[in-house]
Amino acid sequence: MKNEGDQQADARARKMAASIQAKHRWWLVMWSPWRRQFTAMGCFAPVPIIIDEADRIELLQRMRAEELRFTQGLAGGPR
Repeated sequence: MKNEGDQQADARARKMAASIQAKHRWWLVMWSPWRRQFTAMGCFAPVPIIIDEADRIELLQRMRAEELRFTQGLAGGPR
C-alpha cells in the first residue's frame, strides 16, 4: 500500500503529465504510478514513438529530439 507521500507525488506527476500534453499537442503523455515513470507517445509519425522517462526534463528533451528527427525530412510534421 502506498503512503500519503507517494500518493501526493503521484498526483503532482499526473498534473505534470497533463501540463506537458497540453503544451505538446502531438503527444499523449501519462504518468505510471506503478513504474514511477512518464510515458509519451508520439501521434505524428507513421511508426510508433514511445518514450519512458522518470524525469520530466529528460522526457521533454527526448520528445523534442524525436520531433526534430521526424521533421528534418518532412514538411508536414508537428508544429
